[in-house]
Amino acid sequence: MIIRFSPSYREFPLDMDREGDVLMLNGEIFDFSPLMEGATLPAGAISSDWFIKEVSRVEGELELTILLPHGPNAPESTRFATELVVTEDGTVDLPVYDEVVEDEQHQLEPDGNEGDEGSAGAGGAEDSGYPGTPEQEVGS
Repeated sequence: MIIRFSPSYREFPLDMDREGDVLMLNGEIFDFSPLMEGATLPAGAISSDWFIKEVSRVEGELELTILLPHGPNAPESTRFATELVVTEDGTVDLPVYDEVVEDEQHQLEPDGNEGDEGSAGAGGAEDSGYPGTPEQEVGS
């Protein structure tokens, strides 16, 4: 089975399982076993928004293009996903939906203040208006 992707931002990820010519997309079952060699099933004939283009059987293999949802911080490898050749039954290993991005400027520090340790606005001597650091006295 050859799966091509049409990545698109969505609020939810996709889970995909394969059992022969049967796909399960987020729990919805699609059985393509009746599709004969050389035949094409138009995307409009499939009652699902997951299928972007037709599904075809070429040289015994199903070829299809599906919508690949991704989150706001999806890696480039997901946003520009390459085709996937699936040869085994089971859960299909899809590209990463989203990545966790830590916003260092708004993380709470151990003292309960926001900001990067040692940067302006972190409550250190740098932003007190006085020269030096806590280890140095003014005028020394």
